[in-house]
Amino acid sequence: MIACEVSREQAITTLQRALNEYYIRGVSTNILFLSSLIHNPFFKENNFDTTTLDQKYGEGFQPTAPADLEIPVATAAVMHCIRQGHTSDEITVLVGADPVLVNISYEQGRYNVFVNHKNIIVEAHWKPGNPLFRGIYNGEKKVVQIDTHGIHEHLFWDGYFVSTAIVPSKVAELVEHMPPQDAIEKSKDILSPMPGRIIEVNVGEGDVIKEGQPIATIEAMKMENIIRSRCDGTVTKVLVKVGESVNLDQPLVEVN
Repeated sequence: MIACEVSREQAITTLQRALNEYYIRGVSTNILFLSSLIHNPFFKENNFDTTTLDQKYGEGFQPTAPADLEIPVATAAVMHCIRQGHTSDEITVLVGADPVLVNISYEQGRYNVFVNHKNIIVEAHWKPGNPLFRGIYNGEKKVVQIDTHGIHEHLFWDGYFVSTAIVPSKVAELVEHMPPQDAIEKSKDILSPMPGRIIEVNVGEGDVIKEGQPIATIEAMKMENIIRSRCDGTVTKVLVKVGESVNLDQPLVEVN
């Protein structure tokens, strides 16, 4: 991807917006990392060399939440009002496990989102189901990617990631009293997404695997379908072999 503008600053802005609009799911990409990279001050200041990535990302890259949560909170609030058809509301937005009280109103084609005694003016014409939220926040254009998981919205932009949810105020009051989920999970099965025949098995017991790594290939309807891991982990058991027929949701591999 190449952005061409009259200045470096404008080119970075165009490139950032293009990366935020580059919505791909189903395969692993480095889009979020590149978005984070060009959003970093050292890139904007043209102050980097061949050692910079090792210095800044020596332990790898994991998207985190920004210090300022105005964009994800405002985005979640506006999406809620659009879905519900509300022109004003008082809601609680969960950011991770932290509740944020929000007052929102719609007038003259703009949303006024009041968060922590601050007004965020949002202009947006988002429609439910669109994975891209294009908005203008206090005059600044942003594109936020949306992945919906139950009541939660996973929001991605500029290399950041925030999970939000709209909950009743009573639920928000009880969140801090909920016990944390046990971090130690039992082995997880990778299931067959379709009936078919195993034509290739790519892993064995004891293999260390990464998210997105091919696990097996299933032939169905004269097409070959690569089944990939949904998480990092270790293969504890391979439950199928080449030539075997499998059913929908049949366990293929156990991963711890």
